[in-house]
Amino acid sequence: MLFWKPISDLTFEDVEEFCRRFHENIRVEYKSTFDSSVKNKLPKVLSSFANSHGGISIIGIIAYAGVPQEPYEGIFFPEREPGLTVQNICRDGIFPEIPLYTSFVPSRVQGKAFLVVQVNESP
Repeated sequence: MLFWKPISDLTFEDVEEFCRRFHENIRVEYKSTFDSSVKNKLPKVLSSFANSHGGISIIGIIAYAGVPQEPYEGIFFPEREPGLTVQNICRDGIFPEIPLYTSFVPSRVQGKAFLVVQVNESP
């Protein structure tokens, strides 16, 4: 587990600390938007996490060359429930289904947030 607490209990401070500690690697991926391009790539990224040692994707983080860039402000999510959107995308795009966990974490910037997606290693 890359986070030190359950994903459902994450706060902005947890996301901020995570970004300071981890650059992108085979277990960590950052996305700055939640547009159709990102949505199309999610099944591949998340299934690769499941096929290795699990991983975390945080949507709402700008990263250059895999390094998260401060300030960590998040993004506006047009979807009412972006976590459910991710689950549906993966249900349609990954077979067999993989268990994944999502957490919608509000930013310090009003109206913005982060979507944290955790995938455990698949048996």
